[in-house]
Amino acid sequence: NAMLRSKIESLSRGLVEIDKERARLKSSCDAVSSDARAEVESLKGHLSMREREVRTMAVRIDEQERRIETLKSDAKTGQERIDQYEAELEELIGMCEGYRAGRERAESDLAEAARAREEQDREINEGKAARATLEGDLRETRR
Repeated sequence: NAMLRSKIESLSRGLVEIDKERARLKSSCDAVSSDARAEVESLKGHLSMREREVRTMAVRIDEQERRIETLKSDAKTGQERIDQYEAELEELIGMCEGYRAGRERAESDLAEAARAREEQDREINEGKAARATLEGDLRETRR
């Protein structure tokens, strides 16, 4: 009987130790679980903050892409205007060259006409001088 009692007491002490160990493990498990929940909540907060940052960045990127498209469009429109102005400038340059050539021809024609006029004036003056001489000779002859 003593041996049985000794075994029962030993089992009883073992059960008490098992209960204590189970309580320690449960307490440790509860602490780990609590820490894990706190860590999960913290990570959820960080994740939420990162998601907001991502949305903000996406909005900024969209705005920048719109600005880029606007600038591209403006640049294309500007280049079209430049091309149009260059074509008009080429046309004006051509017109100016035509006017210049016409003016040079007119100046040349004017100079030639002036030379011809001077030649005619000289011939007229020579004719007047010859006439005056002939008239003088005629008067001399009549006397």
